[in-house]
Amino acid sequence: MIKQSSMFDAITVYGLEGSGAPDFGLLAESLLFYGHVSLVVNSGHLKTLLRVCGYEAIRDLMNINALSLVYLENGAGVRTTDAEHCNERHDFVVFDSPVLHLQNCLPEILRELVGKQGKARRIAEQLKRHVSASRHPQTINDASLEDIATSSYVRPAVARVVRHVAPEYPAPDPFIFDVVRDGPFVRVSTNIDFAALNLVYHRRVDPQHSTITSAFLLSTLHQATAELKIAASANSEMAPNGPFSGEHADCRHTPYWRASRATTK
Repeated sequence: MIKQSSMFDAITVYGLEGSGAPDFGLLAESLLFYGHVSLVVNSGHLKTLLRVCGYEAIRDLMNINALSLVYLENGAGVRTTDAEHCNERHDFVVFDSPVLHLQNCLPEILRELVGKQGKARRIAEQLKRHVSASRHPQTINDASLEDIATSSYVRPAVARVVRHVAPEYPAPDPFIFDVVRDGPFVRVSTNIDFAALNLVYHRRVDPQHSTITSAFLLSTLHQATAELKIAASANSEMAPNGPFSGEHADCRHTPYWRASRATTK
């Protein structure tokens, strides 16, 4: 449960369910206990938010300064070289597309919802006053590389992600997910049975949506680094959810986390 913080009047919510949708329960609870909520969204989250809640309700919350949106115009991910080969390597990246930019994405989403292009443009202009466009900096790639390759939390954090996305999967004991740095890349050694893991995972998630691999698991950690950066820059508490609520988000040695805490002293 989220409780009122003596340190923060605001909270940054970057909550994702296993399907990648916004966690509306976490959002509602945050709105109840905090004076202001900054919800971090990408294009898919934004579309779901406006469809489920309605643009009128979102606009009303924005107008009373209870809610604002941080819209990510690019993404953070993991690139794999020589996949499924003994020389398989991964590096951390940010990716971009003009289609994802706020000025292009928001009017198109609203046009699909309201059916009229002119009305969609007018609503978009009203909402954009309370939406700040943000971008993951390239520096998070180096931060993730250093953090993940040298930290002891990686194995328990990955185990937590696996339990969250596929709770019925019988994880091996001992659980192994070792990451070794190789220049700008990392290599992974693990005893996860990905075929068995994905049989469980795909009971809930369409295979066309995602399949769990070493890169998938690394990307959840890379995304958590990006979340901490956003919370630190917003000078607010962060409410992670799902696989992002584990050891990584609580890793106070992470520079971005230290920065967010230092601003409150």
